Amino acid sequence: MRHSKRRKEFTALQLSTKDGKEAHEKSQQRGYTQATIDRFGIGVALGNNQIYNYLSAKGFDDELLIKADLVRMTDDGFRDVFYNRIMFPLHDPYGKAIGFSARALHDSNSVKYINTSETEVYTKGNMVYNFHNAKEYARKEGYLIITEGVTDAISFSAIGVENVVSLLGVACTPQRD
Repeated sequence: MRHSKRRKEFTALQLSTKDGKEAHEKSQQRGYTQATIDRFGIGVALGNNQIYNYLSAKGFDDELLIKADLVRMTDDGFRDVFYNRIMFPLHDPYGKAIGFSARALHDSNSVKYINTSETEVYTKGNMVYNFHNAKEYARKEGYLIITEGVTDAISFSAIGVENVVSLLGVACTPQRD
């Protein structure tokens, strides 16, 4: 989806802004080098409807943004689904961005992680995080390491273990790619 690609670009860009400095520092505190941030497309969504405003300015239709679970209509108008969160793009097996897993920027947030709601192209129970990167390494090694969360898979990669995926939670279904 073109809008997911644009959102991925925008959230990655936000890390390099003055407002994104805190998120960038938190990413580095978690051990993510700039190379890791770039490789996994880690970004930040800060709020104030920045994503909605950016994608609308790029010509994306409101209905499409709602359908893709990037924005929601509220009594106050359109609102970003993700805000004040470190963003991890989710990809299909071919590397196309299809959704996001997002960690709360502040530990005071009671909801640590949220994912894109199910859409036409994203069903949480049917995918694993990082499969598009890990599949060739898994073929070469003869096995695949399965972890619980996005950050687990990224941490393995940071130490050179590349045949790793994440379930995006503890549930495992037969449909996962």
